[in-house]
Amino acid sequence: MPSIAETVAANTRASDVAVVIPLAAGISTACNAGELKHPPPSMSTHGSGMAPAVNPFRRSRRRASLNPLLPSEETPTKSATLDDLHALERGCAGDYPLDLRDAAIVSILVTTAARNSSVRLLRVGDVDFERSVIRFRRAKGGKTLELALQPGTAAVISAYLERGRAAFLPDSTAGSGDPGWLFLSNRAGEPRPLTMNALSLMLTRRYHAGGGSLRCFGSHRIRHGTATLLVNNGMPLEEVSRYLGHSSTVPTRRYAQQTPEALGLRAADALARAGLVVG
Repeated sequence: MPSIAETVAANTRASDVAVVIPLAAGISTACNAGELKHPPPSMSTHGSGMAPAVNPFRRSRRRASLNPLLPSEETPTKSATLDDLHALERGCAGDYPLDLRDAAIVSILVTTAARNSSVRLLRVGDVDFERSVIRFRRAKGGKTLELALQPGTAAVISAYLERGRAAFLPDSTAGSGDPGWLFLSNRAGEPRPLTMNALSLMLTRRYHAGGGSLRCFGSHRIRHGTATLLVNNGMPLEEVSRYLGHSSTVPTRRYAQQTPEALGLRAADALARAGLVVG
C-alpha cells in the first residue's frame, strides 16, 4: 500500500500534467493562427520569478524631456564645428562679471579641450601667467596635467580676475576668507565652485545666445570639436592624445575624426609630391 507522501506526489504530478498539456496546446494553436505575437508572462520566467514587463535599462521619454542634457536615442554625435565654437564665444559677449567669468571658462574649454570637472574646480593658483601654463589637478584618473596657456585665454582670464571675480565674493570674505576657486558661484549665498550641471546649462544658454542651433551644448562637445580641429589642422594624433590627457591614442581616435576635406587636402599634397597629379 503506497504511503501518504507517495500518494500526494502522484496526485501533484498528475494535476501538473493535466494543466500544462491544455495550456501548451492552446499556445501552440494560437501561434499557428498568428494570434499570439508575444509569449505570455508565464512563458518568460527566470527561475522562480517572472521577467519584468518593462525593460528596466530603457530610459523613459518623459525623463528625457525633463532633462534635455541627458542623452537619448536622438542625441547626435557629440562634436562641435568651428561655427558652433564661434557661436559659443559670441554668446559670452559683455562686460558684466558673469559675462567675464563665462567667457574665461569658454576660452579655457576651447583651447585646452579640458573636461567639465577639470575646469570648474580650477584654483586661482593653477593659472601660471609667468610660465604661460594652466595646471589641471583633477584630470581623469587623478592625474595632474599641465597645458600651455594661450595668449588670448590669458587675457580673458586676466580681465575676469581684475574686473569680475570680486563680484562673486561677499565683502566679509574678500580677504583671507577667499575660498580660492577660480570660477565662483554665489547662488547659494556663499562663494563656491560651479556644479557640473550649472556649467553645462551655462554653456547651452551661451551657445543659443550666440546663434547656435543644437538642442544642447556641453563641455564634451567642445572637447570632441577641439580634438577634431587639431587633428585636421596637422597636429599628430599622438600629440593630440597627450594634449587631451589620454594614456593611449585608442580613445583619442573616438574623439578626433578626420573630415573628408582635410583628408582630401592631404591626399592632394601627397599625390602631387609623388608625381601622380600636377599641382
